[in-house]
Amino acid sequence: MNKVWGNGDFFIAKSMAFYIARLRKVLKVEENIDVYNLYGTRFQFIIKE
Repeated sequence: MNKVWGNGDFFIAKSMAFYIARLRKVLKVEENIDVYNLYGTRFQFIIKE
């Protein structure tokens, strides 16, 4: 992949965004769970009590 497209960061970021979007869709039914994007560093899951 790197030989054809160069640095694969773009594809890795798009894949991560896809999986997080799917995860958010699944977790939407759980009102006490939030998913936050801490831009450029990580994702954080918050469970409200």
